[in-house]
Amino acid sequence: MTANSRCSVAEPPGLETQRREIESLLRESELQAGDSWYVVDHRWFEQWKEFVESGNQNSSSFPGQIDNAELFEDLDSYHLKERLVEDEDFVLVPAEAWHKLLVWYGTVEGQPALERKVVDLPSTLKVEVYPVEVFLCLHSNMENIITAQFSRTDSINTIQAAMCRAFSVPPGSECRLWMKSSDSCCERLRNVHMSVLDSCLSSGMTVIMETRNADGTWPSSRPQIMRNSVEDQDSYRGQPGVCGLTNLGNTCFM
Repeated sequence: MTANSRCSVAEPPGLETQRREIESLLRESELQAGDSWYVVDHRWFEQWKEFVESGNQNSSSFPGQIDNAELFEDLDSYHLKERLVEDEDFVLVPAEAWHKLLVWYGTVEGQPALERKVVDLPSTLKVEVYPVEVFLCLHSNMENIITAQFSRTDSINTIQAAMCRAFSVPPGSECRLWMKSSDSCCERLRNVHMSVLDSCLSSGMTVIMETRNADGTWPSSRPQIMRNSVEDQDSYRGQPGVCGLTNLGNTCFM
């Protein structure tokens, strides 16, 4: 989700040219599904606006490098703070505007660019500032958990492919996925073509991958395999919920 924020800083054009170019891009850019927009700290952007509107290259309002530090929970994980508000905490700029600002001002060393995709949700196009963040693990090693982010428009197959790569699942392995909520209730993700949104997969949930045993059985059919993680085996086997989940038992392709 993030793009490399390193870029050589070039001599920027005059302040009026900067103002005109960025304002034009903000005014004319429309949301298109799949396009990239970037999250920029509101305070830095307002400082930049004040600088270019001053018309004085030596103004004390010079914003310096793009600095999104206030948007992160910490500067180790660079995890975005929760419940940030657009036009109060941050602004969204289209990719072309971001790359211009990046070339002109650069970014604070080490900070990732906050690239976000436009997603086509029911009845609206939206920049997905907060993708769905889930935990991933294998049934055979539930202690080894990794965190990953996916768009609401990503398919379950995208998650499956990511898990096959992350956990080095042998090519050709037949696998299936389960989603586990915080109350330990598990439900199979049967339709790999369904989107994350339509599958009711939300942030904080865990996706478990199991692979078929050599004897043709599935680990989830043996209660002792999951007893430590799931209180009730019938709950683990699950029934299709209100989201209407339908199909899985798929092959991993690397």
